[in-house]
Amino acid sequence: MKKEVAIYSRILPTIKEVIALSPSSLKVFLKSLDANFPHLARHTLSDHKAYLKNILSLAKMIPYLREDILFVCTSKLIILDSNIEIDEMEEDEDDLLFAVDEETKDKSQMREYAEKLDNMMEIMFAFIDEMISIGDEAFFGILLRVFNDKVLPTVKSKFTQFLVFYLCAHNPRHADFFINYLLSRLMDTSTQTYLRQASAAYLGSFISRASFLSKDVVKNALTALVGWTHSYLEKIGDRGMPDAEVHSIFYSVSQAIFYIICFHSSIIFAPPEGQQYFNSLNFDRIVASRLNPLKFCLPAVVLEFSNISMSLGLRLCAEIMKKNESLIIATRSNNGNSNTLETFFPFDPYVLRLSSRHVEKFYREWSASTGGIDDETSSLADDDASESQSFAASYSATPDASSLDLKNMSFTPTARHLDLEFHFQNSVEI
Repeated sequence: MKKEVAIYSRILPTIKEVIALSPSSLKVFLKSLDANFPHLARHTLSDHKAYLKNILSLAKMIPYLREDILFVCTSKLIILDSNIEIDEMEEDEDDLLFAVDEETKDKSQMREYAEKLDNMMEIMFAFIDEMISIGDEAFFGILLRVFNDKVLPTVKSKFTQFLVFYLCAHNPRHADFFINYLLSRLMDTSTQTYLRQASAAYLGSFISRASFLSKDVVKNALTALVGWTHSYLEKIGDRGMPDAEVHSIFYSVSQAIFYIICFHSSIIFAPPEGQQYFNSLNFDRIVASRLNPLKFCLPAVVLEFSNISMSLGLRLCAEIMKKNESLIIATRSNNGNSNTLETFFPFDPYVLRLSSRHVEKFYREWSASTGGIDDETSSLADDDASESQSFAASYSATPDASSLDLKNMSFTPTARHLDLEFHFQNSVEI
């Protein structure tokens, strides 16, 4: 190992000199970096760690290469990330259980991928720490561009996005900017529908799970999301009919709103001004609209939102949910596709064992007290633990999502990966 380190210490400065002497070699060099990155299955954990550490050393040595190198690293992380399908935590053994496609993967291979990703994320978090320590003000912009181009369009990414989460945790300005970036992507009508839905999912999950956000930041974001839903309803008027595909962005935003309230109601609706703020959001108009968001959003989220809103004087949700039990909607949308909302929560619990230490101190776990509902009225309250293990299965907006709880919510979407171009404009239309 010492011999390898000595070799690396000579090679890296040599590469730097070659690039300085021959700038035209840069394009070829970057292609080579990408092409020679260790294969997720054929190469060992040691290969992955050594390669990643060395190219990140180059990123430190040559600042103008940081963005290109981060793109290469993130692309490879996402490949690993997307091939890991975590089913649940096995509490007794503190081990991961994987949902395995028997035709293509076995459990040992899945564990191997998880171990590789875990160690690589540990290296990436350490690299971010170094960028923070040297005060690289441009690094956040670099990481955000990487997120926009590589992470946001990837529906099966479960851990890579925590790099941005971690960086935001160290600077309130970055967290605020990230939220506003996602709001801009959501409200930009030139952005593809799927990316707008993804932006809503990231907003809901980030705001709910980031323990470092201030009350004002949460309220400002929630107000913006609620304002958008009211504008949307105003625009469609009486023409709107329940359809998960036609109105997919509306349902995605509604779910983000409900999810945020599940985690933050005890803070944002606290006395003395909390009730007034809740009333100002006019939720009765949203839930009673013809689009019926309570029918399409995830039942676990809807049920807890209903309990919270009832404690604040809005009984309408429970009444609508009761009617929805017998309400039959078309199984196909007007466009012929499945008439269900594809749901995912990008900042679900981070369960990679080694690198989780970087996330856990900034992460908000679900507890019954989060929502601010009395134990007697909360569906999530439990006499022995703060985590709810079950929900009323009688109410189900989707056929297989009725029993998911808020702690381990990880409802894998069925949408395929889309490589979409980024068209960022200042439009905030509906």
